[in-house]
Amino acid sequence: MNRTVLNRRERDLLHDEVMLDFTSLGDITVTIKNGNCAEAQGLRQRFEDDFRLLDDIGWNPLDGRDSYTLTMPPEQRERLFRRILDGVDGCLRDFSPELSPNVPPEAIEEEKRIIEQHRRLVDRDLELWPICVAVLGGV
Repeated sequence: MNRTVLNRRERDLLHDEVMLDFTSLGDITVTIKNGNCAEAQGLRQRFEDDFRLLDDIGWNPLDGRDSYTLTMPPEQRERLFRRILDGVDGCLRDFSPELSPNVPPEAIEEEKRIIEQHRRLVDRDLELWPICVAVLGGV
């Protein structure tokens, strides 16, 4: 059975994910200018899904409710959570916590910073993954 009620922590993770996705809003302009209207329409649908999720979980980053009910249409909810889950799966598959042996000594600190940033993303994705699976009904 698909879960449609989120707690505050789950909501906050999803809100952050949508905010991250919105950093790509400008891609629509570039895509249209490049003549790829079908891709632009796909981006529009993606962002419509994000906007619709915000209608359910609140637009305010500091929304203080304890629970959030997903009322978006099932097909839209499934499309959105499958997209998020695919991104999470990709990030978790690609992450490698080891320093490359080809990193010059002067770049090690920067490499460590990048690895730490990736670890934070992986930690977040490890929390997002079960949320998506629960909403999708145990995919």
